[in-house]
Amino acid sequence: MIMCVGNSMGKTTDAPDLQEVIEVAGVVEAFDFPNGYGWRADDGRRVLLHVSALRAGGYQTATIGARVKCQALGRATSLQAFRVLELARY
Repeated sequence: MIMCVGNSMGKTTDAPDLQEVIEVAGVVEAFDFPNGYGWRADDGRRVLLHVSALRAGGYQTATIGARVKCQALGRATSLQAFRVLELARY
């Protein structure tokens, strides 16, 4: 399971400091539009998908079942997306 999100302040970063940027892809499992975040799954890891990461890629929201590819950073407990590269509605 993968989880994509912005940084801890809810803002994205264009130049991550001293962290490995990885590209991850998966399917949106849930997205809470009023709160601006959702979860998606791929290859057993979790990535939190925050609306700030969507907006950094030029998107506004994600729908359940949509395929998504993003750039993510490793955090203490999971991966965090900071930019969505592709979002394909099923």
